[in-house]
Amino acid sequence: GAFVLKDAVATVGKMDYTLFESRATGSAIIDLSTKMPKISLKEKITALNLAVVAKTLAQKDLLEGMVDTTIDLTFAGKDAKAIEKSVSGSVAIVGKSVGVIGYDLDKVLGQYDKSQKVDAVDIGAFLVAGPIGTLLTKGGDVSGALDGMKGGKTLLKDLVLKTNINAGLATLSDVAM
Repeated sequence: GAFVLKDAVATVGKMDYTLFESRATGSAIIDLSTKMPKISLKEKITALNLAVVAKTLAQKDLLEGMVDTTIDLTFAGKDAKAIEKSVSGSVAIVGKSVGVIGYDLDKVLGQYDKSQKVDAVDIGAFLVAGPIGTLLTKGGDVSGALDGMKGGKTLLKDLVLKTNINAGLATLSDVAM
């Protein structure tokens, strides 16, 4: 892609690359003109193969299906900790026929039906962060429900996850399944 460096600001106008065996495009701005380097990324990954992502990151078959992902993030810092605390922006994931392998979300919904409410945000938290995400949204009283989820498979016909990130903290802003 086009690379321009002017006044300590580097701009990469168009990047084309492969990520998890999927085509990705994007742009980046790296601002080195201040004490704290600032980076802005805009990325789009089309037909991201979730099976490849899960196998690469989790070393197991956990997900299947394809999603389109849009990432718009800005962060600053000189080390990983500072960068993590400064991340702001959004991530959107949209897919059809997404499968969660080894967990039956219908089972957990049935268990919660009598004891407490589960909404799309709770399921979205599980999809984004696994069982830890559910623990964060529902607290410690979900351990039995998580055990009940093991085994089986869940197919989500339509999936829309939109996450806003501010100062390193992610919030699911829109979840539809």
